[in-house]
Order: sequence, then C-alpha cells, then structure tokens
Amino acid sequence: MFFAATSQEAVRVRRALGEGPQIFVLNGPSNDIEVMQTNKLTPVLNSLAQIKAWDARGPAGLHIDTGMNRLGIGPEELPHAMSALKDTSLALLMSHLACASDTKHAFNGTQLRRFIDASMLFPRAPLSLAATAGALIGADYHFDLIRPGIGLYGSGALDGDNPTLSAAATIEAPILQVRDVEPGETFGYGATFSAPQKMRAATVALGYADGYLRSLSGRGYGVLGGAKRPILGRVSMDLIIIDVTGCAEAQPGAMVEFLGRNAPLDEIAERAGTAPYEILTTFAGPVRKAGARVINPFAPIGRGVLSMLAEIGRFSAFAGRAIAPALAAVLLRSVPAPVPADRLFLAAGRRRHRRLHRRGARAQHLCRRRALQRRAVRTEHCGARHHA
Repeated sequence: MFFAATSQEAVRVRRALGEGPQIFVLNGPSNDIEVMQTNKLTPVLNSLAQIKAWDARGPAGLHIDTGMNRLGIGPEELPHAMSALKDTSLALLMSHLACASDTKHAFNGTQLRRFIDASMLFPRAPLSLAATAGALIGADYHFDLIRPGIGLYGSGALDGDNPTLSAAATIEAPILQVRDVEPGETFGYGATFSAPQKMRAATVALGYADGYLRSLSGRGYGVLGGAKRPILGRVSMDLIIIDVTGCAEAQPGAMVEFLGRNAPLDEIAERAGTAPYEILTTFAGPVRKAGARVINPFAPIGRGVLSMLAEIGRFSAFAGRAIAPALAAVLLRSVPAPVPADRLFLAAGRRRHRRLHRRGARAQHLCRRRALQRRAVRTEHCGARHHA
C-alpha cells in the first residue's frame, strides 16, 4: 500500500513496483480517471463530485473532513456520501489531524470523536487518522494503520520535545577555500557579520540554489571535526561561510555536514523558522553544486522506521510504505493487503526533478524491477564526488 499526492506520482510508482501493491492517490480523481484505471490506482475521494466522477469504477478510499477544512467530505455530506458509495468497495476511511504537532491540543480530541462518529457509517472500511505526530499522541489515534511520513525521515513532527529518531538523509558540501580574517573585517553580502577577533573562515560550496534556506543566515551551522561551525553572515546563492577557528580539519576538499546525524532535522528546521517538511522538500532534488552531495539519503530508513515504532509503542507487525512528500502507512491491525509482504521504499516527490529513490530498506526489490535513475559520478578538482 502506497500513497501519492497525484496520479502522475502514482504512475511512476506503479511502473517501478509492478501490479501488486495498492497505490492511493490522495488528491482524488479529476481529469485523470482513465489514467487511474489503466494503472490500477485507488483514488481517495474527497468530495461528492469526486464520488460521482469515480462512479464505482473500482475500490476507493474516502477522506472525511473532521475539521481541517482542506480536503474531505463534510459532516453534512456524509449521508449523501454513504448513499452514493453503496456500490463502491471502500479500501480505506481516513482523515487528517490539524493540530497533532501539539499533542495536548484540545482539537485533537474533537477530531478523534468526529472521526469515530463518521466511521460508524462505514463499518467495514479500514480506518486511518494519524500521521507521524498523531501517532505520538497515543494508541487511541492509531486505528488500523498510521501514516508516519516525516517520521521515517527523522522528524517527530511535534512543536517541541521531539523524540530522537534516526537520521534518514545527510547533506554534505566541500570546503573550497580557507582564510584568516583580521578583527573588524566583514563577511558576505551586506557585511552583516564583523569578526570580533582574529578568525579562520571557510567558504563552502552550498547555497540557497541547492536548497539550503537563506533564513539560516547567521543562525545555521555546519559540522566539521566533531563540532558545530556557525555560519558567518548571509547564505548566498552558491556559497556559505563558516567559522573554522581552531579546526585542524578545515582544509579545501573537506566535507562539512549540514543535515544528518550531527545536524538533526528538527533542530535545523527550528533554526530556520520553518517546518522539517520544508527542509526536506527543498533538498529533495539532486544537490546541484560541484562537490555537494546527498549521502545515501534514506538508506538507513529502515532504522528510521524502527526508531519511530519504538517511540509510538506497541506494534505487532508492520508493512512500511512511503512516498515523499506524501505518506507512509504502517499496519497496526490485521487488514487484508494486496500482497503478502510490502516493502519500504522512498519514492519521488511532487516536482519533476525528484526521482524515485533506489535505496532504502529492502529497496533492492525495487531496483530489480527498474533502474529509475542512473547517476553519473565525477571527481572534482578538490577530490569531492558529485552525483549528477
């Protein structure tokens, strides 16, 4: 079972995985019904108009709006939806929590009660309410399966006190130049930082064109020699300057970590004043800079799943399913699956430059089906590896 936002994403996943797994399209059908039927995709129906358009052509999911007012069937529409779906096999009944990032928010309980009430009208459908943060609220929110999307990437998705999860991606970039700077000299555009004393600075081949947010100017850091090296001045399009005073490892060609085990996703997001989702989706395409690289992104995603499960609590068996930036599903109860053992994969995002990732827990099964992306590797003058 996989989830994609659009049918275009879902078709790429279908081509990679073959006919076995069930693939849900979260945005539902529009002018792509023929594509969905041809590729055996399962739409999530979000409105009475979508229910009518799908016209019981096959199994479908149903999204109930329990208060987010984004997508889904409203409470006043439920009787009409129940009647319109009498000939449709419901593969899933789902909703989405608006305030799960605050586990004590009163609206979580309101949505839970609304979802339970709505589910009474569809007693045979498997139920799913919680994504990552919702799963951390407690077992009452788990139902038949959960969708821990961001949790598989190393974020707890909470506003604070996030659990420590395994990092799923590492972003590194090479030092291009190292220089000694006298007191009073300034760094970068706008001269926003002045050296308070003699310093040693390194210029790194990474910038906002590569997805490193400009809001991290003067707030972010790189990790080198086992220590955090603050960013000096502004993040520019292609370059970042960091303080490497007293760091013997700071030499041209040395790789500096900007996201990963030593630069946790939730901490970087907090410093940037944004959500971890934006950090990941901004970095989701190939890092374009010469020498900058994504280190085996999501290869340890299996460990990410296990650490996520450990935080959530008691699970019996699970089948991991992931698609970025859509959602993963983890079975919590015995729900019939289209294949006996689904595998965990990280799949393409919503933009054209993303690719179905070939590495992940047991992703060798995916590779055997189709090599979706061949990455040429060349060596730059500094000795760094660039994946094109």
